[in-house]
Amino acid sequence: MTLRLLEVYHPSIKKKDLKKLFKDITIIDVRQEQLSEKEMFSKILIPADKSEAVIGILEKEFSKYENFRVIILSIEAALPRVEDDEEEKKEKEDEEKSGISLDEICEDVSEVVIGNFDLSIIVPNIFYSTISLMGSLRIQLVPQFAI
Repeated sequence: MTLRLLEVYHPSIKKKDLKKLFKDITIIDVRQEQLSEKEMFSKILIPADKSEAVIGILEKEFSKYENFRVIILSIEAALPRVEDDEEEKKEKEDEEKSGISLDEICEDVSEVVIGNFDLSIIVPNIFYSTISLMGSLRIQLVPQFAI
């Protein structure tokens, strides 16, 4: 099972109240740490295909607060192992889901765009350099008396 770890900076809220926000969503684990009187840090371990729903709920609930932040981490492995239930195994057989959230897709696309921007600057320069070199060679290859 592909997992995501959400590191969330948010206003103080009890663990049970935080879990109530996700009443219909599978949450594997929640760990909380009190940072100050008004701020908490939570680590929420979830299946990757539920990340978009959880992030949406967190945004809806906490986005109005100044220090709200969600950091999304992809988990390579976790112990103890989290087993798929029968329903999830059937879903995986029927349709492969990537479990990538919209935010992750936007981040990947922005990296590609920046990479393509670099190429759009370099490739024309290489092209013009090659054409100039070919032009110089062509002039040298033409016999002097042919003109």
